[in-house]
Amino acid sequence: MLRNEFIKTVEALTGCELITLVWEKVCGMRKSYDGPSVIKRTEMQGRVGAEYVNSVNNRVKAETGEAGTFEPLPLPWGEWSVYPRTIEHKGAKYVRLTRWEEQDNLKPARTVWICQGEEYERFEDLPADARANMLASDKPKARVENKRQADAGAEENQVKAFTVNSENVKIFRASGGEWPVTAG
Repeated sequence: MLRNEFIKTVEALTGCELITLVWEKVCGMRKSYDGPSVIKRTEMQGRVGAEYVNSVNNRVKAETGEAGTFEPLPLPWGEWSVYPRTIEHKGAKYVRLTRWEEQDNLKPARTVWICQGEEYERFEDLPADARANMLASDKPKARVENKRQADAGAEENQVKAFTVNSENVKIFRASGGEWPVTAG
């Protein structure tokens, strides 16, 4: 499937659809680093087309029994291309995936690090020089509670929104099958 077909397919989905994306990104390294490159590959299931505000308010109601009053902040960058599925920013298209922390029917997100053709399940197992020279933006981040969701009543099982650059997507899975995504 060509990249532009992938975006059109995601934008044409109706309702809230469960999909899986596999994406790869060459990690940024310090300019002084002359070692092998590192690729970060992530596989994640999520819902495309889910309205973030509704998802959070549904979590609030499940936890507290009261209607949620959560209102999200506007997008920090880019503009909705097809709300709530794709965002456009500086000519690139991004897919918005939504999931919550403890969703029983979703597989956990999986990230592997690839260096010199070898896969590493844990960041800590990468060669030390590669870890030390990787830019902070590509290193694993600690999970952080969303204060605004907590203030609205969603203390546990918070909703997470992920934005994936379509240029990095390698595989797209939906109820109709699995497709490799290529340039175009």
